[in-house]
Amino acid sequence: MNSLGPKKDGSPNIDFFHSPETLQGFESIRQWLQKNCKKYLAHSSEPITKESLSQLLVHFLQYVEAKLGKNSAEPPATRIPMRCFLDFKSGGGLCIIFSTMFRFRAEQRGKKFDFSIGKNPTRKDPNIQLLIEIEQALVEADLYRIPYIYIRPEIEKGFEGRLREILDNRRVEIVSDEEDATHIVYPIVDPHPDEYARPIFKRGGHVMLHWYYFPESYDSWAVNNFDLPDHIPENPESPAERWRVSASWILDLEQYNEWMAEEDYEVDEQGKKKTHKQRMSIDDIMSFGDEKKKPAASSGGGKQKRRRSPSPATSASTSKPGKRKRSPAVVHKKSRNDDDDEDLTRDLDDPPAEPNVQEVHKANTALQSTASPAPGGKSRGDNDMMPIKGKSDHLEGYFKLTTCIYRRNYDRSRRRNDWRKRCSSHVHWRRRQLPDRQD
Repeated sequence: MNSLGPKKDGSPNIDFFHSPETLQGFESIRQWLQKNCKKYLAHSSEPITKESLSQLLVHFLQYVEAKLGKNSAEPPATRIPMRCFLDFKSGGGLCIIFSTMFRFRAEQRGKKFDFSIGKNPTRKDPNIQLLIEIEQALVEADLYRIPYIYIRPEIEKGFEGRLREILDNRRVEIVSDEEDATHIVYPIVDPHPDEYARPIFKRGGHVMLHWYYFPESYDSWAVNNFDLPDHIPENPESPAERWRVSASWILDLEQYNEWMAEEDYEVDEQGKKKTHKQRMSIDDIMSFGDEKKKPAASSGGGKQKRRRSPSPATSASTSKPGKRKRSPAVVHKKSRNDDDDEDLTRDLDDPPAEPNVQEVHKANTALQSTASPAPGGKSRGDNDMMPIKGKSDHLEGYFKLTTCIYRRNYDRSRRRNDWRKRCSSHVHWRRRQLPDRQD
């Protein structure tokens, strides 16, 4: 999966239906069809294979999306939940769907399946009748139940009228007793903040992810790099006998023209939101893609911590409370030049500036040259500071720099003392010139 999120539409997951694990499921369906639908398969010009069944289902689901999807202009029917097309059990949903398709083709005098879009108007499209017959066959096999809706009395009357209108347009029966209902509708509740996705089933190295408040046809077939909850099934679970859902379940039905997953909208008897045990938050999903980087990062971080040395006790004892302590790496990177270059006379008054500061500029130039030497040659600072040629060269450079800094500080101190003496003598001279103050 290249992007983290639901698919852009309800088109089939082609990678899932063509995967080796899924093709093995189609092989089981092929064997079931040859055993239970011989008379319908006799009209086929070519023998069916697991690959041909996979390709046939992909084309059919693409047709369903075009005719009954969210972007269809006037869908003639409501889309069947996608979980019916993921039931690979013997005699399960896919077995009933394929047997209905081959029976329908036999009744059409053995014509080939034509799921092309745009050729026939809706009223003349024979595949619309095929969709209706598939739904009826699933209901008769007790693999799909047409909902019977009960609307709770605490829902406001105006909003209840809106819900009834949506259900009436889809010919859904509204019952007056909870005991007769398959779905009990409660007022709208806020979604849980940690609800983002939910694993439906895993197979091999992949997982089918369902995205909250999207139809099941928008589910994604992704590489299993997630930290999944425990007990993820290998196949989709069977739906419950009765559901308690919020009214958003009906509103989203109108938006997508597909029966939504009841688990996304499930509430308790008091109408409070229930949380699914396998829900995944957005943080769990965003960790996808970083799983391969995490071991390397953690191992590198561990080595880096072992190389660090603890801070000296003197720095910890002299640190001021309330200030952030420096990390050992920052202390380790402090150069000797920064310690030696500290001005010990910064608290005293500065003397008048004098032009003769040539030695200071030479020292700064030497320090800067070590950071950016001229290409193809060595600077004087490199020869003085870089301990490459041995201990004697390193000490010689160190003594030169120390002597330069000492001379600079000595000259500053000497000039400051001379300036103070002149100021002091001038003050005494001014006092002698002033007349004595009379009390």
